[in-house]
Amino acid sequence: IAVQSEMETGTDTTRAVAPGRQQYHPSAAKGWINGHNGGGTPTARASYNVSSLTDIAVGQIGINWTTAFSSADYCPVGGVGEYGTNVYVMLMGSGGNRTTTRQDIQTTTPAAVNTDVAEWNVAAFGDQ
Repeated sequence: IAVQSEMETGTDTTRAVAPGRQQYHPSAAKGWINGHNGGGTPTARASYNVSSLTDIAVGQIGINWTTAFSSADYCPVGGVGEYGTNVYVMLMGSGGNRTTTRQDIQTTTPAAVNTDVAEWNVAAFGDQ
C-alpha cells in the first residue's frame, strides 16, 4: 500500500492506494465546496476540508480550510452557477486575500458590481 510520501511524489506505479491516502496525490482536490447564498448568507450545500465560511460583504466570501495548505501558492479554481440569463464573474483572492488557511472569493456582474449569487463552487489543489 502506498504511503503518504509516495502519494505526494506520484511516481510509484505498482502500489495500491488506500482511500485514506488518495488526498495526498498532487492531482487530488485538497478542498472543495458547493456553496449557496440563501437570503444573502453563504452556506455549504456540500464540502470537503472546509471548516467555515466568512461573510465579508455583498459578493465577498472567505472559505476557511480545515487543514492548512503548506503555502499560499496553491491553485484555487471556481465558478458561479446562476439560473436564467444573468452573467456573473468570480474572482479568486480579491484584494490579495489568499492564505494557507483561507481563500477569499468575490462574485460580480460583468460591470464589476459585487452581488451575492445563488450558487458558487470552488476547489483547491496544492500541497498541505
